[in-house]
Amino acid sequence: MKNRLRTTLRWASVVVSITAFLLLLVIARVDVSTQRYRVTSLNDVPTRRIGIIFGALVYRSGKLSPILQDRVDGGIALYRAGKIQKLLMTGDNHTADYNEVVNMQVYALAQGIPKEDIVLDYAGLDTYDSCYRARNIFGITSAILITQQYHAPRATYICRSLGIDAITYALPDFEKYPDLRTSYSIREDFADIKAFWQASVVHPQATIMGKQEPSI
Repeated sequence: MKNRLRTTLRWASVVVSITAFLLLLVIARVDVSTQRYRVTSLNDVPTRRIGIIFGALVYRSGKLSPILQDRVDGGIALYRAGKIQKLLMTGDNHTADYNEVVNMQVYALAQGIPKEDIVLDYAGLDTYDSCYRARNIFGITSAILITQQYHAPRATYICRSLGIDAITYALPDFEKYPDLRTSYSIREDFADIKAFWQASVVHPQATIMGKQEPSI
């Protein structure tokens, strides 16, 4: 009985080790395969027509969280530098009293971005949905992605896997927000695994589809 238990535990340990190794390979693939498509200097960003800004937390007051404000500021900087001509703001509006994209738009308008150069996607419930809808609802095939460095590998991987020629302007993250390093890094590892599964294995549609919009 004891021998059987030891054998079972030994095999369980092997299975766990192999699984962990494979998951680490997936995380590494998402990171390494996107490195050449991520830049941290505005001067290194190529010129594209569209910039995609990914949503993040908005407070009940409508104020953007610091991470989201940084993303919108990054898009504004690219627009002012002539690197992009249009901004697709994609985020969560799954309830009537929570709307990331309208608050992103309000902030950008206050900074002088013309309303006609801002397009809103209210159904970007997560990064995969945002990328999928950008390609399949808005017809985007080439774009600059604007997000933080911790999120850049995943966003780049998903968009490129879905057929968008994406370059990511990767903004500072943990040097500005050191308290987020541990929790966000762990969360992102699991999110990378999910992204690989969605973008490279099962290829689901976005949670919310709807009619195709005119190409931006």
